[in-house]
Amino acid sequence: MSDIIKIDDWYYTGKCINEFKIKCPINYFPASLNKYYSISKNNVEALINTYVYVNHPMQFNDPYDSARLFTYDNPDDDGFYKFNLMFVNIGLISMSESDTSMLMWAHYSNHDGFLINFNMDRLKDKFQFVFPMHYTDYLPDMRSYENKNIKFMISTNLKYSEWSYEKEWRLYYSPGPMILPEIDKTLKKMNEKWFFNANRVPVARKFHYNIDDINFISLGCKFIIGENYELIDDKTILFNVKNENKKKLVDFLIEKKIPTKMISCGNVSRFGLKQLEIEIYKNDNEYDYLLKFIT
Repeated sequence: MSDIIKIDDWYYTGKCINEFKIKCPINYFPASLNKYYSISKNNVEALINTYVYVNHPMQFNDPYDSARLFTYDNPDDDGFYKFNLMFVNIGLISMSESDTSMLMWAHYSNHDGFLINFNMDRLKDKFQFVFPMHYTDYLPDMRSYENKNIKFMISTNLKYSEWSYEKEWRLYYSPGPMILPEIDKTLKKMNEKWFFNANRVPVARKFHYNIDDINFISLGCKFIIGENYELIDDKTILFNVKNENKKKLVDFLIEKKIPTKMISCGNVSRFGLKQLEIEIYKNDNEYDYLLKFIT
């Protein structure tokens, strides 16, 4: 009989990772999920090359993510080794249900970045698991649980309740043994031991998708702020792109004919964001573009 662990009103079961299941109050699967990006060189190149980076939990901005200090009894040596050994074979991608979250746009794109809305009907079968995050006010003591696999999986699903505005879903990707991010000397030594000294070739921490897996890409409400722009009429803006990363992004949207939206502050009498459909065209000058609102 498999283990059943109850935390709040969430139930976790499974003898091994491949059998892991969650029964929770969220009884639906979203048709789409969103990935927020700042307008950096790496993020624009990831879009152009159609991949999402696959994270190790130590790269997330939550210091309790995957609660590695609570997963094993001895986190300083054997536990830390086992924790990272798990994440050689499983990588994590975080996405959000919301495409109009004020805080998500602020924290992850500074309002001048972009968002990719993915079609999850097309993508869900490419992942080992896709689960909603369990937001809670306390970390359970899992030291008495004998099944280390289920402890590990539960730890990847728990976040402090203050993060609940993110409406996060977590995608578990297992393409094969992946290199660890060398963010400290311990992980660098582990890479040397598991891969380089053993003549093993690791898999890149990248999940590749198809252009057709994108429903639309949205630009932040400050995307053209800081650029030279001129209002042609109430639905058309002529703007000049000085930022090279923004230019690469806009050229890619035009070349691939990806449906595009832009965030608007909406009704000025209340707080909130909304998506407006737009079309972008090249103008005569190499760095000039026309942006037209079509809704």
